[in-house]
Amino acid sequence: MNKLKILDKGITLISLSITVIILLLITGVLVYNAKDSIEIRNYRNLSNDIQNLRDKVSEFYNEYGNIPAKIKYTNLSENIKNVFNNQELENIDEFYVIDLQVMEGISLNYGKDYEKVKNNEAEVNNYQDLYIINKITHGIFYVQGVRVKDNGITNIYYTDYLEPNNEEVDYRYVDGVKIPEGFYYVGGSKEEGLVISDVKDDDLENSKGGNQFVWIPVEGGDFKADDETFATDEEEFVKSVNKNKGFYIGRFEAGIEGATGLDITEVDSEYHVPEEIWTGWQGGTVVSKRDVLPWNYVTVKKAMELAENMYKEDNDTIKTRIYSKNAYNAVLEFLGKENDTDYTNWGNCGTSQFNIDSEKAKYLNYENMELVECSDVKNADEYYLLTSGASEQNKIKNVYDLAGNVQEYTTSIYSDLNTEKVEDIYFNYYGSSWPMSGTQIKSYNTTKTANGDMGFRVVLYIKDLVDIQNERITLDTNGQIPANTQIDGTQCYINFDMKTEEGYTAKVEPSLPFGITKNGEYSFKITVTKPDGTESVVVHTVNVQNYVEEPNYWLRFNGGSHIEFDNIDQNDFYKTYTVATKVKINRTEQESKNYMGLWGNHRGEEGIDIQFSAKSTMLFGADMTSYYDKWVDIVVVYNGTDIKVYINSELRSTLSNRTILPYEGFNIGTSYLPEDRQLIGEMSCLKIWDKALSQEEIWQIDLFKQEVNVAKSNIYFNLNLTSKQDVEAMGGTFVGTGDYQFYNN
Repeated sequence: MNKLKILDKGITLISLSITVIILLLITGVLVYNAKDSIEIRNYRNLSNDIQNLRDKVSEFYNEYGNIPAKIKYTNLSENIKNVFNNQELENIDEFYVIDLQVMEGISLNYGKDYEKVKNNEAEVNNYQDLYIINKITHGIFYVQGVRVKDNGITNIYYTDYLEPNNEEVDYRYVDGVKIPEGFYYVGGSKEEGLVISDVKDDDLENSKGGNQFVWIPVEGGDFKADDETFATDEEEFVKSVNKNKGFYIGRFEAGIEGATGLDITEVDSEYHVPEEIWTGWQGGTVVSKRDVLPWNYVTVKKAMELAENMYKEDNDTIKTRIYSKNAYNAVLEFLGKENDTDYTNWGNCGTSQFNIDSEKAKYLNYENMELVECSDVKNADEYYLLTSGASEQNKIKNVYDLAGNVQEYTTSIYSDLNTEKVEDIYFNYYGSSWPMSGTQIKSYNTTKTANGDMGFRVVLYIKDLVDIQNERITLDTNGQIPANTQIDGTQCYINFDMKTEEGYTAKVEPSLPFGITKNGEYSFKITVTKPDGTESVVVHTVNVQNYVEEPNYWLRFNGGSHIEFDNIDQNDFYKTYTVATKVKINRTEQESKNYMGLWGNHRGEEGIDIQFSAKSTMLFGADMTSYYDKWVDIVVVYNGTDIKVYINSELRSTLSNRTILPYEGFNIGTSYLPEDRQLIGEMSCLKIWDKALSQEEIWQIDLFKQEVNVAKSNIYFNLNLTSKQDVEAMGGTFVGTGDYQFYNN
């Protein structure tokens, strides 16, 4: 069963300690020497803001993997550059305005210009009362600065320090790769092998005793589960790989540390053992370190158990296991060895020759099962099992000994055997040792087999803090509702279950299931109460995209017919109105027309209409190009002076100082020039209110429903294109020579 545990969030200890030290050094001096208490208060206000922002940015970054900032800021004065460190100066084009509205519980003394620029990116460099952040270093600065006079000297503080801060901060992401809690970046890159360790300040070449892992990128989101596997966490593993775009593997083969002995008396001549969960080594701890003996004489299921328990008690944000078949192939692809048939030149096998580079390297003497000092060279006519990381030749992209030394188990079941033996499960293991030398050789054996040539490697992947499932709509870990999903006809719901560890309880607000009627983001507050009574809060956002495929009914216009309504009198509502329709326009066919008339009749004057040119694709300033060939909601609001256009409930354009003239009669599916402005596409409904609806009311409009549930007393016209009879009953007349067709689901 998948379990959920939501962790407390907060500023990292490193950034906290840096801040405390800086405040002591700066604030202490200023309080003693400065005479202007107002300036001191201004500085303290800035310091409090910076600290608050550091906390919130740290929380956001640790959860989402990016900084809360999208608008680039380039108007940087020479004075503010004086406080930038070397990395910030090298990445001077990576400064962004901090997005204050995406972080909960933020209260600041400065930064008021954010409200002016959040929806006006083009003008951002004209404002200075803003907080900015460097994408690389996460350094936070106040553009305008705060002046503080101290003993006749005036300093401008752009953050809570005056000298560039070159202190290294432990971020949760490096090179776009998530560093799990409890692990630290050691070195390398995503392209050439990014290495992490469970020991802080570990070293790539001279390890300080940490278990080290290498990131294996898996792009594309199409990583699959093995067809047959004995792993119970396969689905969870695949989900994590696709969400995080990769996984970690041990930099070294799984080794044994602290073993008290080896008992292989139960191994028969064919290397069979009595139990599926078996190892010959007595005691010991599984590790991923250099210069340790690979854990051999172990069955595949015992290897899985050892791997799973490596961090089980100490870290609930990651899980460990052994390879799946597809994971092993992903490693080969990353190393550029997916088509390799011979690893003699980069692995330890009977025919390979290489230098022994590690001064601590040893080999296993099978006569007495003791580790023996190595010579400087392993010759081609020699075969012996080396301790991990013995040779630099056997390393690619920071991964050691993937080729040879020991064969590495996978959880993949090998079922295509021409054999009468069926009582044992056969499984694949990959890589190989003497006398084989090809990574693509697929060997197999039973789950009761163990010998000195067979071992494993630990795979580490990131757990989801929130596991969300929906019986009616499948949500992935990013909260996306898949396109073309239709539930209960016109009704769609968000409904997920929280799975918590024993003793934990979860509460979701607003309550579920939550009915939705349109695309957009929906946020849910998840409060988890721990066994000790304390609470943690996670805000989960569901981004709904195309939650339904099509309405229940519509009329197909073919460019040769339209509908005329002479009985609709615009004198009744031209001063203020709201018009809403749901349409799907065929771009390819429509381009032959000069105009795409959806409805309206202005007779050469500024009348009430929804129409746009095929040449410009503009509707009252809103570009419709991206909305062709799919169902969209169009709502046009006129408040007496301004026209506002909403596409799928999003305000796309505003035209000011417009005057609308009244006119009697409407055409639907064309404009007032039917010969070149007729619609080719589908239309479901037309709804008109004699008032300008507010944005909140527009969000509530459900154009899938025949009845109107928003501002019902102001509805002037409600046409549902369900049949010819219904249209004619409303006073409509079909005009033209082309065919038209009604569709009803």
